[in-house]
Amino acid sequence: DLSWMEEWLADSSIDFKVIHLINQLYIPFRVRLMKVIRADLSWMEELLADSSIDFKVIHLIRDPRASLVSINRFKSWDKSPEHRCSKLLTDMCAYDRLVKTYPHKLMRVTLEDLSLDPWYATHIMFKFLFDQEELPERTKLFLKTHMSTTGHKTSMNTVRDSKREYEAWRYKIKSRLLSDIQNEPACREIINKMGH
Repeated sequence: DLSWMEEWLADSSIDFKVIHLINQLYIPFRVRLMKVIRADLSWMEELLADSSIDFKVIHLIRDPRASLVSINRFKSWDKSPEHRCSKLLTDMCAYDRLVKTYPHKLMRVTLEDLSLDPWYATHIMFKFLFDQEELPERTKLFLKTHMSTTGHKTSMNTVRDSKREYEAWRYKIKSRLLSDIQNEPACREIINKMGH
């Protein structure tokens, strides 16, 4: 059971030498995927530079207005537009810098693009990760059953109509929060960079 590893990797104070330890574990898969949140993209530079590991990063970003509406339900999380947007902007700048040096190891995907065209976004991610032109049948089935269907509505549910869900924040956002976000310089810069 490697659940301890997920918790450890999600901690923002992680020492990335742990990746080398993970590679030494016997895990019978060619590719090991990890979802890491709250880790600065700049922390990945050492891993990207290490030629002894095949390390790739998909940098998933989202409109900060949607992100802040989404995290608003978690009472203990920092919901400050200034803090959240400054951190994301720093990551976006780190990506722009790192992708010049490691173009085959970094890829950016927006949640909006993934939601609007999950088939295409998944195809380009598979091409990036596996150099694979065709999506596996299991992946196609997942996309068909999870991205264009309405499921039982819970916050962690994976079955959604992605084309409708990605804009749901527009109907939920309070005018005060929208104003705070749009008046925050870092948030405005991100919104502009994302073309919204």
